[in-house]
Amino acid sequence: MFVKRLNSNFKLLDTPITHMGMYGNKVTENSIDAITSSIIKGLPFEIDIVKAKDNIPVVWHNFNIVVGSKSFRVRDLTTSELKEAKGIPTLEECILLNSGAVPMILDFKIVSPKYKSEYRNNIINLLKSYNHEFAIQSFNPLFVRTMGRELPNALKGQLICRGKSLFEAFNLKNREPVASLYEILSSFICLVSNSDYIGLEIQRCKVWNNHLEQFLFDASDEIQNMFLELTSVVTKKPIIGWTLKNLSELNISPFVFTNYIFDPDNPDNYDLFANKILKRNTMCSAEV
Repeated sequence: MFVKRLNSNFKLLDTPITHMGMYGNKVTENSIDAITSSIIKGLPFEIDIVKAKDNIPVVWHNFNIVVGSKSFRVRDLTTSELKEAKGIPTLEECILLNSGAVPMILDFKIVSPKYKSEYRNNIINLLKSYNHEFAIQSFNPLFVRTMGRELPNALKGQLICRGKSLFEAFNLKNREPVASLYEILSSFICLVSNSDYIGLEIQRCKVWNNHLEQFLFDASDEIQNMFLELTSVVTKKPIIGWTLKNLSELNISPFVFTNYIFDPDNPDNYDLFANKILKRNTMCSAEV
C-alpha cells in the first residue's frame, strides 16, 4: 500500500496538467492540436480514452458521439468511422506525437469487465515499451490494479468523485440514488486500490436552499476531506484535483490537493492558470 517509488521526481505530481490538452479558440478538446499546444508549452496533459468497435483505444471524452442529427455510441463505430466523422485520434497517434516530450495522464472512461479482453491487450501493447513518464487512471479500481501489474512503468491513479453526501444519495428527489451512493463509497476505494495517487473531484456538494441540509452536506464534505487527507498521509498517496476551472477553486480544500488538472474558463488564461498553480504548488512544497 505504501508508495515508496514516489520519492522519485514525477512531474505529474507537482506540474500543472492541462485537461484534454490545451483547447479553445477553434482547437477542440482531446485533439491532436490540443495535445500539440500542451507539448509546445511544456505542460503535461490529460486525455480521455474510450473503446472503438474494433477494440482500438481512441481519444474522446464522452460515451456518445453526434454525427449530423444522430447520436451513436462510440463503441458502435470503428476507428475509421470515428476519424471520418469527427477526426478522433487514436491513442497510438497521441503516444507517437508526444514521444516523451511531456508527461501524460490517460483517463480510461470505458473499461472492459474482462481482464483478458482484446481492448485491454491493445492498450498494454501500446504502453508496455513506453519508457517515459505517464499515468493510467480510472474510476474502476480493478482496472487500475490489474493494468498496474501489466504496466509497472506507469503511475496508477484512482479517480474519486467528491462525496455527494449520504443525505443526497437517499433524497427521494434524486432519480439516481444508486449512482450517488457509489460516489460516496468510492471515497473509501483508495484504501484498497493499489494506486500511486488519488484523483479527486474539486467541486464540493451543490448548494441547497434548506439551511439545515446545507449544514449537513458541508459537514459531510469536511469529514470526507479529513478522511482523504488522513488516507493520503497514511498511504503516502498524493491527491491530484480535477478539474480546476477558475482560480478561486484553489481555495477549496487547500490542504488536500497536491496538484491540479486544470481547464480554464477562458482559453486565453492557460499561462495565468499554469503559473498560479505552479506558484501554489511550490509554496506548499516549501512549507512541507
